[in-house]
Amino acid sequence: MGFYSDSSGQTLKSVLNEIIKAHGWEDKIAETKMPDLWREVVGDKVAEVSKVERFDNGKLFVVVKSSTWRFELLRRSDSIIEKLNKKIGKDTVCELIVNIR
Repeated sequence: MGFYSDSSGQTLKSVLNEIIKAHGWEDKIAETKMPDLWREVVGDKVAEVSKVERFDNGKLFVVVKSSTWRFELLRRSDSIIEKLNKKIGKDTVCELIVNIR
């Protein structure tokens, strides 16, 4: 048994994961990680011209600097969503909404 195991052999991480799931906090935690995950998935170049605005009810709202970048992200949206969900470990992101600002 590891340092953070209780008498039943559960680790602190597994106990915390159970609490998170029981309270439905998975999406809130994913929301706080989304800007970092966004950069990992799309890369530095795209992250420089885009910004995660918010994540709400499965919808990831991103703003970009031009219509060209909006088109490019929408063209790649299925792949981006798939990669984000893989990093999260759950199908949390259902839709990518890209606006120009």
